[in-house]
Amino acid sequence: MNKLLIITFLGFIVLFPSCRNSERDNDVSTGSSESYWVAANQINSIIREIHNVSVGDSILNGINPANSLPLEACVDSISLYPKNGPFPINLTITYDTSKICAFDRVRSGQITANFDGKYGDLGTKIIVSTLNYKVNDYVISADISMEVVYSVIDTLTFDVIVKNATITDSKATGNKINLQESHIQFSQNRGRKTVSTGDDQFIITGSGDGIAQNGVVYSFQTEFENVLTYDCGYETFGSVRLKAANQLDRILNFGEGGSCDKVMLVSIPPANGDQVVEIK
Repeated sequence: MNKLLIITFLGFIVLFPSCRNSERDNDVSTGSSESYWVAANQINSIIREIHNVSVGDSILNGINPANSLPLEACVDSISLYPKNGPFPINLTITYDTSKICAFDRVRSGQITANFDGKYGDLGTKIIVSTLNYKVNDYVISADISMEVVYSVIDTLTFDVIVKNATITDSKATGNKINLQESHIQFSQNRGRKTVSTGDDQFIITGSGDGIAQNGVVYSFQTEFENVLTYDCGYETFGSVRLKAANQLDRILNFGEGGSCDKVMLVSIPPANGDQVVEIK
């Protein structure tokens, strides 16, 4: 685990002593499972925001300007510096809080990304950060590095390293902080043959560590690849195994609602049963 994550966790032990004897000692708790999904889903959403802006941009992706895509209504503006290149180019996405984004999410603040090459070119590296970025009740900051490691006509794969991801639940009582770091593969496996983002699908695999809001320190590993479709803000298929000291493993299964929803099934084998969990 990253040293910063460890230091931050030790700070939580001092600031939030109630965490030590709360849900981490209850072996039917789903608190860490919910914190994992909130963090992972918000990180996946940031990467998809970068995708949605970049894939249809004539400068960032080198497409014909006539085929450039309009911005989502909730995006107040995008800026490129230098405006017409050459690379490296800095992208800044600024959100308009008066307009609701896709999947009923209200975004504010900025996502910034530095591109050292075209979005879809093999070897391109993108360094992503956030500034005063908020989604609904969550304040989110993260340092994300992405590198194109596979690029063919129907598939685009990024190797992604996430550091210092901090998700703060502004509406929570008690501890509001949820931390996560990860190393994932983020792949577009559908829709690459069209400029439109309206047919895109992504699959995500990988592993990492986190500290849940209830104080549980956990690690995670994808078991079945997670699927994120163009028409849903939540993962609709796949599973993840969560491990924590002195607890049984949690198996998180997405898509339990049968359609686009924020419901997962948390299984705690061998005998602690299944619990349906809905995230905010």
